Amino acid sequence: MPALEMSQDVGVLISWLKSDGESVNKGDLLFEVETDKAVIEIEAPGTGILSNVSASPGDKVPIGQVIAYLLEGGEEIPHKVSLSSDDDGKSQGESIPPVLGSKETTLVRRKESKLVAASPKARRLAIELDIDLSALSTTLADRAIQAKDVLNVGSIKVDDLIKKHAYDTIEISGMRRAIAQRVIQSHHNAPPIALTLSIDMSEAISRINDWNEKQATSESKVKISSLLCRAVAKTLTQHPKLNGHLIDDEIHQYKAVHLGVAVALEDGLMIPVIRNAQKMTMGKIQTELNGLADRARKQRLKKEEIGGSTFTLSNLGMFGIEQFTAILNPPEVGILSVGAVKETPVGVEGKIELRPLMQVTINADHRAVDGAAAAQFLMTLKNTFETPAPLFE
Repeated sequence: MPALEMSQDVGVLISWLKSDGESVNKGDLLFEVETDKAVIEIEAPGTGILSNVSASPGDKVPIGQVIAYLLEGGEEIPHKVSLSSDDDGKSQGESIPPVLGSKETTLVRRKESKLVAASPKARRLAIELDIDLSALSTTLADRAIQAKDVLNVGSIKVDDLIKKHAYDTIEISGMRRAIAQRVIQSHHNAPPIALTLSIDMSEAISRINDWNEKQATSESKVKISSLLCRAVAKTLTQHPKLNGHLIDDEIHQYKAVHLGVAVALEDGLMIPVIRNAQKMTMGKIQTELNGLADRARKQRLKKEEIGGSTFTLSNLGMFGIEQFTAILNPPEVGILSVGAVKETPVGVEGKIELRPLMQVTINADHRAVDGAAAAQFLMTLKNTFETPAPLFE
């Protein structure tokens, strides 16, 4: 199982694209794996015959664990790892791979002097149901015990557990687990500063309407979301302190704007990235947004489309939210929260008028960005929106 993200402990096998015993060429698509962020197709690292496939679709596999072999003609499968140990607690046979001691799959020594590899959920269920994992492990060859193995013992059904406890248990895993880890990391490590400003969107909306009237197809029409991306990317080039990362004791300020755009999904949140957004036209950004959002919702983003953003844009205006403060996406030092455009009474030349106002909030890591720098960013962004002609060039 390959590691596709720095913080990844496990991958979920979605499907095999080649069959056991089938000839494979280097570069062929071999299988699909789901990480915390997306489903990614994995290419064959070499040429050979796919052999001894040991993982099935739906299996959660620790990083580094062998799930199949690519063998040359006549080549034998390497000896399997033994999980048994002698009375002194020293394992027999080959050494146990370090991956079995990862966060997701742990080794626990029991009174029977056996080393038992099991997932945390399987271990918890075994305690609840009084099942001996060491006895169960003897029937599972060299793979770790999963929750489904424990549930299968004695024909125990999930429904029985729900009736027993009178609640549904939802495991925090995949995307939700990644979000939880990022929120904790941001809350503990990045002291935030938040500033909010209202922007008059009258001229921007007028420009969008004029643009869309001239477009021949619906695909070439733009929305406020693409205008947001264009304006933010342009503003960040003028305020590079917000377009950066804080890593250890170093602040990295980037010349290119790799803009992360938060996309709400049914089970969580994903942040696909528009690379070099500062170079894109309005139409190009809209096309890019459409493709990224569609692939994000299908969890079919490419590897290069996730991670590596230098600044994040989070827009909840489509849900009617008027103002909010988003949580920083470490190691980034800035994130912009955008609310709904709302008709609001304002004073204009001594008169009260209704104007479409949009509230934006910059949340910045105070270790890297001072309040004055964040305020200057917002003021430039406000001016960019209220005099938007250059955005449509």
